[in-house]
Formats: sequence, structure tokens, C-alpha cells
Amino acid sequence: MRVINNVAMILCFFPWVSFGLIEGGVQPYFLLLTGFIVFVNMLSYQSFKKEQLLYVIPVSYFLIAFLGTSDLKVLFRDFAGYLVVPVCYIFFKNYLSRYGFPRKIIIICAGISIAAGIIQFLTFEKIFEFITHSRTTSTRGFTGLASEPSFYGMHLVFLGALLMFHDSRHLFMGIGIAISGVVLSMSFMSVMFFFTVIPSVLILKDKISLKILIGIFMTLIIFIAMLPSDNRLKSLIFSFYNNGITKTIDKDPSATKRFSKFYTPFYLSYENSFLPIGRSVTDQLSYLSKSELEELPELVNYDNKIGSYSGRYFYHFGLIAILPTLFLFLYLLILGPLKYLAVFILIFILMLFSISPLYPVIIFFLSLTFFSIKENYGR
Repeated sequence: MRVINNVAMILCFFPWVSFGLIEGGVQPYFLLLTGFIVFVNMLSYQSFKKEQLLYVIPVSYFLIAFLGTSDLKVLFRDFAGYLVVPVCYIFFKNYLSRYGFPRKIIIICAGISIAAGIIQFLTFEKIFEFITHSRTTSTRGFTGLASEPSFYGMHLVFLGALLMFHDSRHLFMGIGIAISGVVLSMSFMSVMFFFTVIPSVLILKDKISLKILIGIFMTLIIFIAMLPSDNRLKSLIFSFYNNGITKTIDKDPSATKRFSKFYTPFYLSYENSFLPIGRSVTDQLSYLSKSELEELPELVNYDNKIGSYSGRYFYHFGLIAILPTLFLFLYLLILGPLKYLAVFILIFILMLFSISPLYPVIIFFLSLTFFSIKENYGR
């Protein structure tokens, strides 16, 4: 059974690998195998486990959305995204309790991912097209074994963060893996992931220091300075510095599109009085009158792709998702230690970004964050 669990873990660390069978981004193979493992383990349970309450999330979404949406493809895609939460959390928790932390698997998988980016740098960008469906341009970075540069950088940042959680001796190795992701992906979003994920781990591990922060900052500054002048990451950073965020978004079509997909779920949730929305974005907009459509802000995105991880929850669940988030923030603000409030804010910012709901490693990261806080409170 350990071999099967290891294979499932490896699939989680290569979620975009399609083996040339299925087009698209994150693939379903890891969910099928981890779901099977969790189901088999559940058959041996003698009593109800508290973590099984997480199944309320996908079940609630299905009940909200089943009668609301006409797009069954979106319904099952989003249901699978919410199903990842309980399945991956329970799988990861069981793996840790039975086999320990998968340190070697993470290091090997991170090494393979970094090697893939280096191979693309030395050869050509589409060399791994037979196993992954990637998209990039000459002014962007490499994709490794992910679907696009930003996700490649994000993935290595998360793998580095997982390693940092395990042992303080792996602190600099984890930071090195994360920096490799930023360097190879040359993505602005990977920089954003880096500066939210890595500091949150350093704060939780009580390892944050001025020396480490200066070292990280100087490394990234040197890397950005070495980029070619037409590189997208470099041009975005200079544009932010010279023109501000608003003008940069207005002038950059890709940034405008990303911000539009981020903005839309929050706006539509607000317009719906923060009540749960079972319809897809397209279906929700189709219920508006012509005059209401004309009054919509230009930034509203008309396709079904929600460009925010937490935005998806706020859109589908409304106040059911917003109130617990607000309660947790107020609790930490009033009663919680300052470091946990800082971690909460960093993770809240992180989850505003565009992350596939099917991406399993963010569940591992959030699980380790929860376990770390729970352990510290238990002392």
C-alpha cells in the first residue's frame, strides 16, 4: 500500500503531466488515485473522523449549483475542484501519520521540475509538449512540467515551502528551490507567490530575520537586473514602479485580463447581496437585463474562468465563506498572537491569486500551516 501512496504523492507533485492523453491544465490522475486510497482507508474506519466534515464543501456546492447552472461541464469541473479539499487533506494527513514526511519525494520531484526548466533553457520551450500542454512566449519564462510560467514558478515555491516546514535544516534548500522557480519562470506572479508563501513559513517557524530577508531580496534584485530588457517580468516591474498599478493594468492586455478574472467573482457576489450563486459566471450574467448589462463595469469578465482561488469560494458560497473568514481575522486581530495574524494576512493575499481549484499542493501547504499552528497552540 505504501507504493501506491507514494505514486499518488508523486502524481500530486506533477499535476499538469497529461501523458499526452487529456488536454488542459491540471489533470485528474492524482484525484482518482488519492480518492481511491482515501475511500479504501475510510472502509476501515471504526468511527466518524472529524476531517470527514470537509466533504460538506463539495456536497454543498453541488446542492447549490445543481439546479442553478446549465453548464454541466463547469458544474463537474468546480465540483472536482472542491472535492480536492477533503480528499487531499485526508490523504496527506494519513500519509504523514503512516509513512512520515515525504522529504525525499519532494526533493526528487523539485529536482526533476528544476531540471525540466533548465533543459528548456538549453534546448527549446516545447520539448515536453508530448506530456504537458503548456503555453508561453519568447518574452516570458519557462514552463517546466507545468501549463504556463506563472504556475511553474508557483509550484516550485510551494515545493520549497513544504520542505521548509519539515525541518529547519532544509530552510535554505527550500528557499533555493523557491528562488529557482522565480528565476526559471521569469513570472511576475511567481514573485508574488514567493513573497506571500515563503515569509508565512519563516514566520511560523520563527526563522524570519533581517539577514535572511536582505539575502532573499538582494538575490531577486540581482536576478531581475540580469533579465533582458524585453522580458515581461522586468517590463511589468518597471511599469509598476514608474506608472503605478492602475496604469500598468490598463496598458497591459494580459494584466487586464488577469485582473478582470480576479475582479468578476467578487463584483458579482456583491451584486447578488453575497448570497450563494450556483450558476456559472456566464449563466449569472445571462439573467441580467440589457440595461443591467450596459451598467456593468468594463472589468467584468464574461467567460467562466474565475481568476481567484478564494474568489471562487466567495462567489459560490457568499456569506457562508465570507463570515468565517471575517470571524477568523477579527479573532486573530483581538486575541491571537501577532505572528498568526501576519500569516493569516499573507495567506489571504495568496489565495486571492489565480490558482487552479484542482491544484493539490496548496492543500498540502494549508494543511502544514494548520498543523503548525495547532501544535504551537497545544504547547
